[in-house]
Amino acid sequence: MVVYVGQKDDGLHRFLVPVIYFNHPLFTDLLREAGEHGFHHPDGITIPCQIAELESIQTKIAG
Repeated sequence: MVVYVGQKDDGLHRFLVPVIYFNHPLFTDLLREAGEHGFHHPDGITIPCQIAELESIQTKIAG
């Protein structure tokens, strides 16, 4: 699934995230935080976090 990461003012970066990650507790915590700010984007979900944070979570899940 496509997610956009970053702040709208700084620019958003597009990532492809396996759908199975959406069931992992680390990723659901990130989505819960993002939901507080709204994560609407016409082509995917916007997660207003640092790119390094998403990459760290992806590494932990894949590890």
